[in-house]
Amino acid sequence: MASIATSTMTDWSGAYLGLSYSDVSGTMTFSNQPFTYYYTEDAAFGVFSGYNWQRGKFVYGFELNATQGLDSLQGFLREGLSHTTEFRGRSGYAIGDALAYGFLGYGAAVYADFANSWDVNGITYGVGVDYMITDNIFAGLEFSRREM
Repeated sequence: MASIATSTMTDWSGAYLGLSYSDVSGTMTFSNQPFTYYYTEDAAFGVFSGYNWQRGKFVYGFELNATQGLDSLQGFLREGLSHTTEFRGRSGYAIGDALAYGFLGYGAAVYADFANSWDVNGITYGVGVDYMITDNIFAGLEFSRREM
């Protein structure tokens, strides 16, 4: 009797919760100023939670994340984004134990300097990949952009 080889597919459906580390870099411009400001490479730590649905290899869902840390501007002592909250829609494709995805969402942050703070908000988008290490643990890498 011949046996048929079966392929196993990682099930990405369900709720998830985790911790994050961010290495921040990039630029910032203000709509009322002609200057471009550069972020120093600062770190932020955060938490995230979401829910996925899976249909075959297609995975989609939503995620809420919050990060805390000062993403400071080059040349400005203690000035920059102090914390950020984002709500995202995600969709991706499962390939073995990996999930390649893209996301689009809305973010809100607080921009602070030594004396004042302002609320800023706008869209956030990016791409990433998660890799299932065990049945309950995954690690990921993500590149994102915020336009607030």
